[in-house]
Amino acid sequence: MPQTFPLPYLLVAALCLAGLVTAGAVVAAEPPATAPAPAVDDSLGDTVTVTNTTNYVFPAGDGPSRQSYVRSDVDVAGAVATDVERLQGQHEVLRFEHRYDARNESEGRLVAVDETIDRTEARLDALNARQETLFSAYTDGSLSTDAFLRRLSRLDTAASESRNVLQRVRSRVRADLDTRLPVSTETRLAALRADLVAIPGRISTQVTATVRGEADPTTLYLQGTGNGLVLATVDETEYRRQATLRDEYTPDAPNQFALAEEEPISLAFDRARELYPWVSENLQSINRIAGFGDSDVYLIDLSHPHGDLRSYIHGGSTNVFHEEHRQNPDSLPVRLTASAENGSLGVSVAATAETGPMRVTVTSATTDVPTDAVVRVNGQPVGSTGGDGELWTIRPTGSFTVNATSGDGTSVVVSP
Repeated sequence: MPQTFPLPYLLVAALCLAGLVTAGAVVAAEPPATAPAPAVDDSLGDTVTVTNTTNYVFPAGDGPSRQSYVRSDVDVAGAVATDVERLQGQHEVLRFEHRYDARNESEGRLVAVDETIDRTEARLDALNARQETLFSAYTDGSLSTDAFLRRLSRLDTAASESRNVLQRVRSRVRADLDTRLPVSTETRLAALRADLVAIPGRISTQVTATVRGEADPTTLYLQGTGNGLVLATVDETEYRRQATLRDEYTPDAPNQFALAEEEPISLAFDRARELYPWVSENLQSINRIAGFGDSDVYLIDLSHPHGDLRSYIHGGSTNVFHEEHRQNPDSLPVRLTASAENGSLGVSVAATAETGPMRVTVTSATTDVPTDAVVRVNGQPVGSTGGDGELWTIRPTGSFTVNATSGDGTSVVVSP
């Protein structure tokens, strides 16, 4: 099998290169920008109640808080680091297949399966620790935003590769008519799949693609509070928000949904309807309601008039620990408007709920003609309005200012 021979050499070379490149990649971080947390309903965990649209979760834990804007773009060091993770994943798949095919009897093949699961389990424990460290380092300001994206993309790739390994194990055994996985092994596989759900998300996977040069650059909003993290991005057609609340993932606590006589997955869905009442009342379709074997993680995937919601609820806390929204920014209700002008330049702001879409419009104050201008939120650049005079960005948490500067240097500040 010729493809197996270059892999160790590529892996070693990539590891060495990653070490050389990333060793000097850490740069001084800007001071954390703090903001008050939105009001949450204690009975709904860390859920923020919003009228006329879907609720959302917010990491409102104690400790430092930080929010910032960062442009995710090609990063050579980050791309090399993701290559390392991909090569390690491919190597693990090849290692499993070689050992599986080398065993002539079913019992020996199951040993190869268990060995692979053991290694994946250890790898996921390490990824969990890396995620906790990453969140903390961003939130307390000890890590720059660029370094954060680099590490996030590497973490996302490592998690995706671990998922690929597990999928390959399942598909390989299912194709083998002489070998059947014991229930205990199926349970372990399902538990590991559940452990993986909060690491690769829609936005973090998008970050990985931009770091590798496989997708267009994008501006991200980051909000870190306690042991949780929010990532959000928006353009004129789509708003995406991803939130991970590590404290709500409590695998050592008993599964509250399994203590009643009803089916746990039904109780998890009931809890979702309680957490997202507007979505429940305006439900368009149930895309998926699923568990992960005997684990205490439940996926609720729903569509509503403003877009779709993917929510992962943990049976131990009965709360959401990972949530993803994808919505049409024009469909969301506007909560705040403000405008200002300075001689020849006029700026208006129309914002939805905190950490939601915000539209900035810049025009000539005398002719109302759209004007290209560089936009900053709380002093941080978020993009330019372009020829149509409009820019979609993310509304931060708490009070904020919007500054627009045209090509001739004229500047207008809006303080909603």
